[in-house]
Amino acid sequence: AALLPCPSNSVLAQQCEALQAALDAAGYPHPAHPDKKRVTLSVGATRFASTATAFAGAYEAADKALYQVKTAGRDGWQITASA
Repeated sequence: AALLPCPSNSVLAQQCEALQAALDAAGYPHPAHPDKKRVTLSVGATRFASTATAFAGAYEAADKALYQVKTAGRDGWQITASA
């Protein structure tokens, strides 16, 4: 999990793309699955107001988005609205 400052969904999308591009460029081999070419990254992301109650809903929404990415084949990202 990562918490990043983000003023808009477009900036959040850029951050997701940059994280994925950096990991892809590194080309780390996957130690548990040698048949796979590299370690990949799946991200579920959302923006939220900085309150404790907003964080809980945002975390749940981002977690659901993460599992949607994994179900769709991994190695991707999805931004979702906070709960």
